[in-house]
Amino acid sequence: MFVSGGIYVNAQGPGGERIGDSFTTGDATTTFTVTVQTTSWIEATELEVIVNGVTTEWLPLGPDLEPGPGRRYELEVVVDVDSGRSRSWVIFHVRGGGDLSPLHPGKDAFGVTNPIYFSSTN
Repeated sequence: MFVSGGIYVNAQGPGGERIGDSFTTGDATTTFTVTVQTTSWIEATELEVIVNGVTTEWLPLGPDLEPGPGRRYELEVVVDVDSGRSRSWVIFHVRGGGDLSPLHPGKDAFGVTNPIYFSSTN
């Protein structure tokens, strides 16, 4: 499940895990593929990475991978695995520039995923 205010965000774990899934890793870091899509009139500007409730980084989006009637961005995001926790989680939040006019003037564009859960075998 994800929440969209004009921006569609999807994420996948290193083994193809999807939003809501869990996986275990023996590595110190794990890589997620994040895909962001919008219409041509909504701009997605940056990706917030939230691990265990804490923002770990903001990443700029670009360049647009599909110039035309829509916009598409794809990022590889590396997340540290905390071996001291029995289970961790990550969500991805995208901010947009401008607003949702003409449907919702004055409302900011955004998109956010539900968590992907992961744990360490160490």
